Amino acid sequence: MSFSYNFDDDILEHQRLVDTNNELELKRLLRKYGSLEGIEKNADIRDSMAYMMANQNGLAQKVLAQETGNSLLSSYGTQYAQNGKANHASDANLSTYVKTGDTLIDRMIPVLKDDEDIYRHIYIDTTWNKTIGIGANIDEWEQFRKLNWQVDGRAATEEEKRAAFNTFDVITSEGKKNVDKDGNLLRKNNMKASSYANKSPLRISEKEAWEIFLQHIRDDISYLHREFPEFASFPPELQNVLLNIKFNTGNVSQKNWPKLRKAIAEKNLFGKDGIIYNVNRKDVGKDRNDWAKQQILNIKHWY
Repeated sequence: MSFSYNFDDDILEHQRLVDTNNELELKRLLRKYGSLEGIEKNADIRDSMAYMMANQNGLAQKVLAQETGNSLLSSYGTQYAQNGKANHASDANLSTYVKTGDTLIDRMIPVLKDDEDIYRHIYIDTTWNKTIGIGANIDEWEQFRKLNWQVDGRAATEEEKRAAFNTFDVITSEGKKNVDKDGNLLRKNNMKASSYANKSPLRISEKEAWEIFLQHIRDDISYLHREFPEFASFPPELQNVLLNIKFNTGNVSQKNWPKLRKAIAEKNLFGKDGIIYNVNRKDVGKDRNDWAKQQILNIKHWY
């Protein structure tokens, strides 16, 4: 049997079926990947199923056990489920986190991934940070070294990790020197991510790149719940925009976004000082800013 798998489409379909408690259709979707052996050979679908287990969904775990057997459940699912518990432990006080967060993740995975590739090699982003996957910052040594780096299929040595880190550190340090009196960058990095592929043999697995991407989203959602105590009651479109800003730009703090924060506090969508006029970002393309404005235009009401 040949396998065709699209992470963006199928993981959303998986989660939709789980959310609607549709056991029959979930089984059908999993069966299209064939036998247990076929699923084990297909890393993408295996990771997608394990991702559902990490969210500790009873239906997903039940169907996975029935359709793939306990060997897959124990060999992959237990590890992910344990990781999932650890990921959610710090958010135990957020009563709406799981419900709001998972739905928001479903909506925003395709938007945040957009047309970007997931890079397994180190690259440098526009603001001169060492980066991996889809925009995951690994600029500090402790962030960098904890990844499961490989060289030609084997685990990288500590010396190889340090050598790669130092190579890229020279580039990032030089780029960050060009700032004005307020510390703002005078020159951004315009090199394509793909151009850095040959600067180091270090690679992470595609599975780990996806895990980093998904964890980035979860962490950003957790931040938004803390920053905005009423975040769960915000219109979904506003939640989408705030997550997009956080993921691509950084913290949506009072200091950095005073006008937007004021408009949100006043539930001012379209006034002259409204949200729609304050979601523009200087550091992203016009298409992303247009998307954010359209999201706000799509809000019908906000009580």
